[in-house]
Amino acid sequence: MRKFLPLLLLVVLILTGCGNATTPEKQVEKSSDTISGSFMDLLAQNKNLKCTFSLDTDEVTVAGTTYVAGDKVRSESTSVIQGQEVKSYMINDGEFLYTWNNQMPDQGMKINANDMPEEEDDQALEEFNDKGFNDYSVDYDYKCADWKVDQSMFKAPSNVNFTDFGELMNQFGEGLFL
Repeated sequence: MRKFLPLLLLVVLILTGCGNATTPEKQVEKSSDTISGSFMDLLAQNKNLKCTFSLDTDEVTVAGTTYVAGDKVRSESTSVIQGQEVKSYMINDGEFLYTWNNQMPDQGMKINANDMPEEEDDQALEEFNDKGFNDYSVDYDYKCADWKVDQSMFKAPSNVNFTDFGELMNQFGEGLFL
């Protein structure tokens, strides 16, 4: 199943909300490293990083940039699935994880970081991924450089209406994460 997580992640992101994103112009690249691993592995570096990544399979092509500063992460990616280009965005501001893409204007999902499912809970992870949240365990080969942090990169866009996933699950009585 791990082979299919990147594909599943991309398909899920297509089905969720979207919005507009800005790209930082204040980047200072000082050194370059290759880091193989997940978002969590990037956070463990305890550095301010700008990292690029890509994945090319028979089913999907994805390329993007991930920004890390302290416990905050922002990832922007472009995927091509069956000839259709999808731009996806994810922000972890240290409290909430936000995700949106360009397929449904002005819609997105958010979840409190404390409500994220455990790796061992397959059912919760499947529901979590079905709602468009990145699986932090997906590994990429990142090419990273130091960057001057722009804190505005870690703020959710005001023009996107984010549905709170935890509240949604409580309304339906499923309580998968709470």
